[in-house]
Amino acid sequence: MLRFLAIVLAITLGWAPSASAHKLSLFAMAEGTEIVGKVAFAGGAPATGAKVRIEGPDGTVLHTVAVDAEGTFRFQ
Repeated sequence: MLRFLAIVLAITLGWAPSASAHKLSLFAMAEGTEIVGKVAFAGGAPATGAKVRIEGPDGTVLHTVAVDAEGTFRFQ
């Protein structure tokens, strides 16, 4: 289930107009019961303060998490 959520997360951010307007890169993966990842601008600078929305298979928003100063996020 977490792997599916991570894929939905990656696809959602990858296709979002705001993400393509700012050329964001997202990497997310499941680690046990958590989804962890990193968000950065095309030049490699962390996307500090960006919000990552985690959705279920039906599109329901399960959680929103802010990216930290290093561009990383963690959801459990």
